[in-house]
Amino acid sequence: MLLCSIPIAAALGALRLEQLYVVALGVGAMTLLFDVAYQSYLPGLVRRERLVEANSRLELSRSVATTIGPGSTGVLVHLFSAPGAVALDALSFVASAISLRWIQAPESVPEARATRTSIDFLAGVRWVAANPLLRPLAATALLISFFDSALIGVLVLYALRELGLTPLGLGLILTAASAGDIAGALLARPIAARLGVGPAVIGGAVVIGLGGALFPLAGGPALLAAAVLAVAELLFRLGALVYSVNQLSLRQAITPDALLGRVNATMRVLIQGVAPVGAVAGGIFAEWLGLRATLIAVAVGLLIAAPLLWASRVRLARDANTEMLAASQ
Repeated sequence: MLLCSIPIAAALGALRLEQLYVVALGVGAMTLLFDVAYQSYLPGLVRRERLVEANSRLELSRSVATTIGPGSTGVLVHLFSAPGAVALDALSFVASAISLRWIQAPESVPEARATRTSIDFLAGVRWVAANPLLRPLAATALLISFFDSALIGVLVLYALRELGLTPLGLGLILTAASAGDIAGALLARPIAARLGVGPAVIGGAVVIGLGGALFPLAGGPALLAAAVLAVAELLFRLGALVYSVNQLSLRQAITPDALLGRVNATMRVLIQGVAPVGAVAGGIFAEWLGLRATLIAVAVGLLIAAPLLWASRVRLARDANTEMLAASQ
């Protein structure tokens, strides 16, 4: 409905920038609600020992969509105009809602809902803070989100100004590196099956750190710099997918159903809340220290995540199933 308001207003000649702000805010809020809900609903659809497989498949579909989607935008705008492309986007959400209605699996209602007179918004925060598995997962997720946001704000300037790449060249590098998303989604389950879900989370963090460490090493001839950037971005994305799929599966497995929505919301707000802080910090440090020095600081920050996870009980988590709940309490 929010997206439909844009082509309608454009057809009436009443579209204003203020409306786009409101729509963007509303779509972002609905996206947050949807993501928290689907992450909390998934354990009711599949057995907990298949959560890694289910999350891998969902991330694979998302990775394919985010790879194809941006490239098709220009074509759709050319064929149907910008408001027309937004109208098609709105129709895609209608198709999504219809497909969700096809899910016939019954949803269990948590027993706590029948006796609860008010919603305890801090219950998710307390559970994350007290749980010996979720606490280090939350800490490292904050760390990665902060430095990833700082990296995003600096990398484009670094590639264009210091490495002398063209915008087209950088775009091609980022597009090619999106294969890391698909590879990570495909590898998340086999790695967890072989090493265990906890070590898979740690392994993903290690690869993220290695990718981050390669960014400030890019230099020399443009072709060599482009190759190093492409490898760094590919490794970063691959590690991020392996990390995110397995940490989400572990979180879903060890959290009681009655708390799952609030725990997922807590993690999402923490991770997204620190992102703008990281972006601002990246810009400030780039101005003070320079682009390459900032990328080195980002690399150091990303490399810290894996040792923090290894020092926690996460390394002992082998199976994302109901046995993990008892083991974590």
